[in-house]
Amino acid sequence: MSIVSYLAYPVDGRREQLLSDLTTHPNCDVVLSENSDIFILVTDTLTRDEEKETERFLREHEGLACLAMVHGQLEDERLEEEVVEEAQEFRENEDHAHSHSEER
Repeated sequence: MSIVSYLAYPVDGRREQLLSDLTTHPNCDVVLSENSDIFILVTDTLTRDEEKETERFLREHEGLACLAMVHGQLEDERLEEEVVEEAQEFRENEDHAHSHSEER
């Protein structure tokens, strides 16, 4: 089981859709910020497959401008290099998505 918390920043104009999608995702819990448009997002997965699916969902969501990991508690003993690789891949995908949104 993995529990990870993030600060989630929505794309301008997509806050409500992002909030709706995150709150209906089975592995996501959302806490709204009282004085900002950001969310506190906690993901809780039971299996590695659920974790990968949730990461893919977040990485590909067009309403998510930025996702900053605050804390991660991973049950399995994954190597630090694997976690760093996943973070770099997410960042590259995020940069790619951001460049496409600027082109529009």
